[in-house]
Amino acid sequence: MLFLFKSNTNILHFIAFLPLTFACLVNNYGTTSPHSNSTLQQRWFRKVASWRWKDSTISYCFENDAARTAFKNMLPEAWGIWQTAGINKRLKFKEGYPNQCTAGIDVLLIRVNHDREFAATTGYFPRDNNDPTGPYLTLDPARAAEDKRTGVGDMAHEIGHAWGLEHEHQRPDFWAFEPYRGRGEQLIEFNCNNLGDYDEMVRVHGQQHTDDVLCTSQIAASEADTETPGKLGFSADQILPILDRESELPPLGTEIDWDSIMMYAGNTCGKLLPNGMSAVVMAKAGDTTTLLPNIISPSPRDIANLLDMYRKSRDCDDRLIPEQFG
Repeated sequence: MLFLFKSNTNILHFIAFLPLTFACLVNNYGTTSPHSNSTLQQRWFRKVASWRWKDSTISYCFENDAARTAFKNMLPEAWGIWQTAGINKRLKFKEGYPNQCTAGIDVLLIRVNHDREFAATTGYFPRDNNDPTGPYLTLDPARAAEDKRTGVGDMAHEIGHAWGLEHEHQRPDFWAFEPYRGRGEQLIEFNCNNLGDYDEMVRVHGQQHTDDVLCTSQIAASEADTETPGKLGFSADQILPILDRESELPPLGTEIDWDSIMMYAGNTCGKLLPNGMSAVVMAKAGDTTTLLPNIISPSPRDIANLLDMYRKSRDCDDRLIPEQFG
């Protein structure tokens, strides 16, 4: 089943959930893409100002010794990818001081998992009674060790989320069905039934509900029951467009950045094929034969986006109030 999506109008709704973003697995490790030299355009798909880190600084702390041992050296390398690509020294991504980490206030917690998961919450938000953990980044050391170059590049992708960047392919103006329709041109082809957990969704929810709802609604996909008691989520929620009043949308008509480090590879989240590769989940409209690569370095537009997001005029102790949408 192949869904072709495009769009023309930006409709914003409120979504009340923790902004966790994870990277599904891909089997084309090490594939890169040359960055375009086209004129930079402002392309703001990112959290609004109230979700931004104070003083353009992320201080991170390790949850335990296992996390420190696994990632103490790799995290600076991953941030170095952003610096090499053009991020200036005013933006800081550094290990927090002991007193910061003990207090656990306004820090990014680095955690270890053993589920082959690379995941990060998106942007800054305060730790409180409703969310005692606060912002965090969780990584699997075994996955990171399989191919260090790709592992560090995937960490750089998650660091982009930690700063507040959303997935490029989840911009709603690239999708064609309601309520995203209206752009007038087809940009993304989505093969939902190639997702690794699609068959599980069909077993749990039935074919029609999976195809008509879970393969078209990012919110429904994120809340979908699975075969594991207490576990929610269908990986389509990492592909489908985000409708969120807490995210800034770029101007309508802004080109897609196929070279963005925040863009998934075409077979990310895909089911395993007999040849050992993952099935193609996402492709450029009209070009389904070219596999979108696994990009491990920020594009020029990624850099322009992040620098604009944390320009000096935005730095203040009191974060801005999010714009209220009707």
